[in-house]
Amino acid sequence: TSRAEHRLLLRTDNAAERLTHKAHAAGLVGPEQFEWHLEQRAAIARGVATLRSTRLTAAAWHDAGLAIKRDGLPRSAAQVLSMPHVSLERLEEMVADANSRSRRREAAAGDAAADASARSGHGGNGLNASHMVAPEQSP
Repeated sequence: TSRAEHRLLLRTDNAAERLTHKAHAAGLVGPEQFEWHLEQRAAIARGVATLRSTRLTAAAWHDAGLAIKRDGLPRSAAQVLSMPHVSLERLEEMVADANSRSRRREAAAGDAAADASARSGHGGNGLNASHMVAPEQSP
């Protein structure tokens, strides 16, 4: 209901976000505190953008330890973080593990391509398969 939505807007945990600009304009918040607030907002925005743009296939999330159906669909870190029992710390571990696996696969594929190229006398194309999905581009 609209009443419940209004109460959500007035929660105490988002009071600084809602009121710091007004308090600064009224002279109740000094320039240093206001600058700190702006830096915090920017850091949060960067973190949210990173969560939304970091995407892995279901297989990569599964290989990193997440109980997830291997349906081939990429999922963002933001989507995974919204799952029950996934903390930010665990998410960071899973992404690091997936990145490590991807680097090892790419190195192995590069070694295999170099070996095949040396045997055939042709250069390789340098393309390697990976579980990683390109980040979404912001408009």
